[in-house]
Amino acid sequence: MQNDMNKDRYENEVEIDILSAMSSVVRKWKVVFAAMIVVAVVGGFLSYYFEKKKVENQYSDETIELIKSELTVAEVAKVENLYAGYDVYNKKVEDIQEELDENPRLQDKYLDLLSVQYLYKSDCSGMVTLFSNYSLNGDDHDKIVAIYGLTGDREKYENQMFSITGDEVQSEYKIDTDADNQGSLLGIGSITNEYQGTLTVNMYVESKEQGEQILEVINGALIRRLEEIKSKGVEIELNKTADYYKQNFRKDEVEVLRREKVSEKADTLNLQVEYYDDNVSGLEKTQKDLFVSLKGKAENEIVKEVEFSASNAVIFGALGAVVTIIIIILVSICSGKVYTNNNVKNRTRDYVIASFKNRKKRILISAIADKLADAIDGSSDIAEGKDALEVVAEKVYMTVKRNDAKNVFIVAQFVTKKEEEVLSKIKDRLKKQGIEVNYGNPYANVDNSRKFYSCDSIVLLATTGKTTSKFINDIKLDSNRTDGKFVGSVVLYS
Repeated sequence: MQNDMNKDRYENEVEIDILSAMSSVVRKWKVVFAAMIVVAVVGGFLSYYFEKKKVENQYSDETIELIKSELTVAEVAKVENLYAGYDVYNKKVEDIQEELDENPRLQDKYLDLLSVQYLYKSDCSGMVTLFSNYSLNGDDHDKIVAIYGLTGDREKYENQMFSITGDEVQSEYKIDTDADNQGSLLGIGSITNEYQGTLTVNMYVESKEQGEQILEVINGALIRRLEEIKSKGVEIELNKTADYYKQNFRKDEVEVLRREKVSEKADTLNLQVEYYDDNVSGLEKTQKDLFVSLKGKAENEIVKEVEFSASNAVIFGALGAVVTIIIIILVSICSGKVYTNNNVKNRTRDYVIASFKNRKKRILISAIADKLADAIDGSSDIAEGKDALEVVAEKVYMTVKRNDAKNVFIVAQFVTKKEEEVLSKIKDRLKKQGIEVNYGNPYANVDNSRKFYSCDSIVLLATTGKTTSKFINDIKLDSNRTDGKFVGSVVLYS
């Protein structure tokens, strides 16, 4: 019967220890979180590093030369020629993708159209062909690039954003009766051809204001070209006749152009796959290994294939958190420290006078974690604050009073600022009633030891997560060798 009772008590202690360990994990959430982040970063970068090394070795010059050494000169040439053909598709795909990414005409930004028309007249045919995008010089193009805000590789698409086109017809004869034309059958006067047509400037712009800025640059170029032609003795006129601005003019066109480019890219990739199936898939293993290495090196597969894996980092982070939790649980179970009222009660086999929480101000997450941990280890109802400390001191006084105590020693394994606050409050309360009070660790120095052995009542102050079971057991054993009586414990939740 007695053995069964002991067994039940032991099993209960183990259960409480496990709950205490679980609450310790919650209270140490910062440690778990920090371990998770550190292991995630370190593990993620290590996996990236080793994968990168593996891929670098696969596509290194040394690997390629080693493979070539196993093939004949003719076989190496064959594989290199096959890759050259394969690479043609890569370059075409890159060009298409660059257009999709960089060409302003394929973006949703420049959808509006500003169109300006000029009436063109000249006494010479073909003059209209002198007016085109080529009428602009380098400075003009630089100004337009700046207005559009094109930078880097996008500058080359500037010429696609506007057009200068024209057409002409012979409209009528021009008769000059005053002209002195002695070579003419008329003797005096002349009859010449007159040509006219329309010159049109179209611009794809983001706003009307942007279009007007670009038109100012183009007009300057047209005037220069007009003066240049006149200086050659050609009669020519250019007069603006109409202009109009249409918003979202190119919306449908942009969608069509992008679909065409995407379709072209897909077709090119399909052709590349067919090329591989027809020419590469049937190669013998060593030749195919050479092809793959050439492909990987030329296409910079090291960058494409080796990226920092977020999933690897998450796995390592989760592993780090799990290992840390296991360590905290094992340390809590094996540390031999007390964590709850029941831990102290089971170790002392005696009365717990009072419990008190003395915690500094915490951030919200820590406060929530402490509440959750309190719920796990059963300490949710334990009071906190100055009023609670007054109650603790009063309970200690009432307990020692029932034992007619005159000289009390409060045992504390550690006396830090937290313990000092509790001990001082209890000491002040007892001294008001004429009770002598000393406190400290009787094993720390001779003075404390003498006071411990000469007292008539002993109270234990146990701090959760700090005070050890061994210390409590030693105090209980030594209290039996003194004149003092062990009257109970105060548990300080830190």
